[in-house]
Amino acid sequence: MASTAATAATAATAATAATVLAARAAVVADPAVGGAALCRRLSDVTDDVLAHLWVEASAGAKRRKGTVSLVAVGGYGRRELAPRSDVDVVLVY
Repeated sequence: MASTAATAATAATAATAATVLAARAAVVADPAVGGAALCRRLSDVTDDVLAHLWVEASAGAKRRKGTVSLVAVGGYGRRELAPRSDVDVVLVY
C-alpha cells in the first residue's frame, strides 16, 4: 500500500507536469511567436518551472550553499527548445 507521502508526491508530480504542459502549449499556440523567439520563450518557461521545482525540492535540505547545481545542456542549454524537444539537464555535485 502506498504511503500518504508517496501519494501526495505523485499528485504533486502530476500537477507539475500538467502545469508545464499548459505553459508550453500556451507559448506554442501564440501565433505572434515563431522561429528563434519561440525557442527562447520555451526555454524561458522551462527555466521558470525548473527553478520553482528546485526551490521546492531543496527546501529544508541541509547543505552548503552552492554545492549543487542544475545545468541545462544541449538545445535547452543553448536556449533552442523546439515544441517537441526533450529537456536535457545535468545535476552537478
